[in-house]
Amino acid sequence: MPASFLANELALEESIEFIKRLSREWKSQVLAEEFQYGLYHLMQLMESEMRKRLCFSIPQSLAKYVDKAEPCGQAVFDAFPSARADLTDAGSCLGCGLNTATAFHLMRAAEVGLWELGRDRQIPLAVSNKIEFSEWGKIIEELEDAVKAIQQWPNSSSKEEAHKFYNHAVVEIRAFNDGWRRHAAHARPNMPRMEDAEALALWGHVNTFLTTLAGKISEGKHTSLVWT
Repeated sequence: MPASFLANELALEESIEFIKRLSREWKSQVLAEEFQYGLYHLMQLMESEMRKRLCFSIPQSLAKYVDKAEPCGQAVFDAFPSARADLTDAGSCLGCGLNTATAFHLMRAAEVGLWELGRDRQIPLAVSNKIEFSEWGKIIEELEDAVKAIQQWPNSSSKEEAHKFYNHAVVEIRAFNDGWRRHAAHARPNMPRMEDAEALALWGHVNTFLTTLAGKISEGKHTSLVWT
């Protein structure tokens, strides 16, 4: 059973067929010498096939990010279905040390949240259906204007809550744009490799950003323009 599981997991085709043959031949009684001989040759065959494979070891500290359907939790998974694939790929890239690829997928996932944030605040680019084809800088500028507009609301606890919520979101997204996206999206001469700690920090920021948004905003679900 362990040999069969390993052979199937690693797609060792010759070993899989050999195991099937042994299973057929060993359905009845088998001599100890035959049993030992069969297992010896199975071991040799599996070792030979495994030498042709490149095996990659993922650190235990990063294994929790790899190949996860909901790496940022159920709320983000439900709120932003368009970001699911990129978040899963970002986690797998993070676990494999592909930090630039991690940043690429995280920015694509964050962009889904950015678009919904713009639609929620009904910024001009969203109203004109141009938001998905606009530069981040222009979207952020219009969001900053939307946050300033909240200050004109009548004083209330809703006003304070809304200003805190949107201001925090815009600060995070500007940090993504200025700190990572502009640099990761373009090749530069002698550009240093993104460090593991930096990739982990970016993961934390995007996770926080999308989790915060998911508390009030999702794809197709937005708040009222003025909170009451």
